[in-house]
Amino acid sequence: MAHETSNSERIGAALDILKQALRPYVELHLRTKYGEHWALEVEHSVTLKSKAVVSRPESWDIHAILMIIWNNWNGVFSHLLGQTERTLISEIRDVRNKWAHQETFNNENAFRALGTMEKLLVTVSAKQVSDVGRLKAEVLRLMTKDTEKAVRPPPNDKPRVSGTPSYHVYVNTRRPPGVAMIHLSQCVYADDGHGIQGKPPNRKSYWSPSLGSYDKAKTFSQRASPNIKIRPCKHCNPR
Repeated sequence: MAHETSNSERIGAALDILKQALRPYVELHLRTKYGEHWALEVEHSVTLKSKAVVSRPESWDIHAILMIIWNNWNGVFSHLLGQTERTLISEIRDVRNKWAHQETFNNENAFRALGTMEKLLVTVSAKQVSDVGRLKAEVLRLMTKDTEKAVRPPPNDKPRVSGTPSYHVYVNTRRPPGVAMIHLSQCVYADDGHGIQGKPPNRKSYWSPSLGSYDKAKTFSQRASPNIKIRPCKHCNPR
């Protein structure tokens, strides 16, 4: 039986990716600011336990890297990053501490944590941003499945066709930048949230949970795939 990846494992993998991406970035800017004796300048800003590794960047773990950035903010990194990035780093430090203490991450918390790491990688122009993006996409699919299970009617029930309409988003990422098609739940092409009739979703496509408005459906699409094209269904035109 195949091992199912947990959110804790996804967070751990993302922290390792972040370590690999930030290590050269941090070292470069410390050397640029302080020159040959950069390690001596930085030692005073870290704990006693970490002082021994300051001069050996190859041994930095993500805890040491985040501590170095945080404690050298005014002298070095405030000139490169803004307050938004400082907030991201604060959140990531909190995530790392929870992960190190083996706290559990539900899908919502994992999605937020991975999104925060992804944003920081984008800011520093790290090539590894897509690796964290794939982990975030995995959690998004889990969130979608959980929501679908919660709103799916019993097998013998007929699909609801009256009352307050809801919206579904069919996201097709098969051909980047892809298309997000927004449907009313009553649309004959929506097939009760399982895919457009006669066209079941391919493995890179997915449905949103039931959403309460067109704007919420649009926001879901943009969060799932920032560069995606968003269109209302031409058959039910939910706008």
